[in-house]
Amino acid sequence: TVCAMHRTLPNALMQAFLEQTGVHIAEAYHRASSDPRFARTTLTFYDPDVDYRKPRPLTWKPALPSLYADSGPAAVAHKIVKSFWRQMVLAGYLPPLDLQGAVTPALLAFVESGLTSARGGRIPLRADFLPHRPFAIYLHGLPGCGKSAFVQRFGPALTAALEENVDPELLVRFVKVNLNKPAAQLKSELTARSNNNDLSVMSLIQQRR
Repeated sequence: TVCAMHRTLPNALMQAFLEQTGVHIAEAYHRASSDPRFARTTLTFYDPDVDYRKPRPLTWKPALPSLYADSGPAAVAHKIVKSFWRQMVLAGYLPPLDLQGAVTPALLAFVESGLTSARGGRIPLRADFLPHRPFAIYLHGLPGCGKSAFVQRFGPALTAALEENVDPELLVRFVKVNLNKPAAQLKSELTARSNNNDLSVMSLIQQRR
């Protein structure tokens, strides 16, 4: 019942419970089912004898009620992407319809992957965003067509959309790569290498995850 309410009350009740009992919850997942009898929510408790890394306090995702609804992560992903495009407009960038049509499917898949677990379709309920699908786009066009304007507003717009629905403390980072270079140089930048001193673009992306 608590999880179906507004997100502020469940978080306040959860923090009060944790403080009073000294219990720490490591993870919280929900597994939906077409048969309500088989839907379940699983809480994993922290045991200091097993794991020395104490988890940060658990807070629910802002979109918690929607994740429990029948439409689930897919509907929340559509809501986030719709909010992203709205944030782009509020930032002063009016995206062309063809750009929206090209970017939206990949962005939807990326966002939805951050709302579900890579293992068995579990839905993480903790306020966090850990996508298991990459998101990369190739922008091309004549000078002045709006490529840089789109990139400049992309990060803040996606941050605002994810903060509203997934994690209020989230910060979106991305790497912009200029492809107007010799093929050998691009290969050096985009190919991750195993040594610790690797400063390739792909390695920097992995280090930021």
